Amino acid sequence: GMNEALGPQGLLNGLIQADRFGFLKQVGFTWDALNNQWNQWVVGFNDERQRYAFEKFLGIGNMDWRQLAIWLIGAILATGGIVSLVLLRKVYVNRKTPVIAAYDRFCVKLARAGIVRAPNEGPMDLLDRIARERPALADSARPVLEAYAAARYSPPEDGANLARFMAMVRGFKIA
Repeated sequence: GMNEALGPQGLLNGLIQADRFGFLKQVGFTWDALNNQWNQWVVGFNDERQRYAFEKFLGIGNMDWRQLAIWLIGAILATGGIVSLVLLRKVYVNRKTPVIAAYDRFCVKLARAGIVRAPNEGPMDLLDRIARERPALADSARPVLEAYAAARYSPPEDGANLARFMAMVRGFKIA
């Protein structure tokens, strides 16, 4: 071959010559085997191999172009539907509005004081429980929870309630 005629030239041939255990030569053989498999399965994927793949992997016998088109369209629609559902779930389920994020921060501050909000507990119910369990804390929590109710349930274009509530959450300290 050309390498034998010219002798070892370049870095790769020098490394292969210096490899005493034949590891690099084995890597080269493995790479050639992978290239051969690629050529046989991908480049040489003719009608006969397509029919064999459909029969072996999908259990579908002789298939004409109409059946293949129906299967292909179905697979594309199913894949698109699954991807769409995953993306919609990501967008709509995990999205928090700024009001809810600030309320969650407020609830974390309350939890540090020993008042853990129940998942089914609204802001006014939480205020009633704070008044029962920690009456001294209720006076400072009342304006924050009232501001939350105003910001949460007011029209979205009313940004004053949101700004006031977020400022109150930032300034809320537990004595």
